[in-house]
Amino acid sequence: MGTPGGENIEAMLAAGEAANAAGVPVVFDPVAAGVTSRRREVAGRMLETVRLAAVRGNASEILALAGEAALSKGADSQHASREAAPAAVALARSLGCTVCVSGEVDVVTDGERVVELAGGHAMMTRVTGLGCTATAFVGAFLAVNPDFFAATCHAMAVMAAAGRLAAAGVAGPGSLAVRFLDVVYNLTEAEIAAGARVSA
Repeated sequence: MGTPGGENIEAMLAAGEAANAAGVPVVFDPVAAGVTSRRREVAGRMLETVRLAAVRGNASEILALAGEAALSKGADSQHASREAAPAAVALARSLGCTVCVSGEVDVVTDGERVVELAGGHAMMTRVTGLGCTATAFVGAFLAVNPDFFAATCHAMAVMAAAGRLAAAGVAGPGSLAVRFLDVVYNLTEAEIAAGARVSA
């Protein structure tokens, strides 16, 4: 969602509508959706205007989108991902899309199925932009897999596997951010399978 200035908002909505018209799946990242009334309004306009394939946010953001009380500290969640699982299920049903609550354990649902993915690293929450990276991964996987639920699960499995590998031996969040890029570049199918733990 970025910084919700007037031109930005109109551009975001226009891009979403154009993607809908072209049959291109749209993933929405409701950054800090519950922090201000302005951000809640913009997120609401997105949900009303654009047909979404997936929503990816932290627990506070998903709770806010679902109309529930949520605590946030800027773009950071003050809730565990599992706390937002019921809200995610309800939101997925009402929007007809896949919803991913990212966190220490990622929760992915299409309103009927619910999958939890573990295997990342706690230090990932200290790297600014990895949530945005997760959304970009989801978008990339949606582009090549018409099963949006499976695509979102696969994207988050890659995030988890890469995060755990990248965190091995790093001194802190700064070096993790750089190493994450290198790990993704070299990531193998076997490493993804070994690095993500899935439960339904």
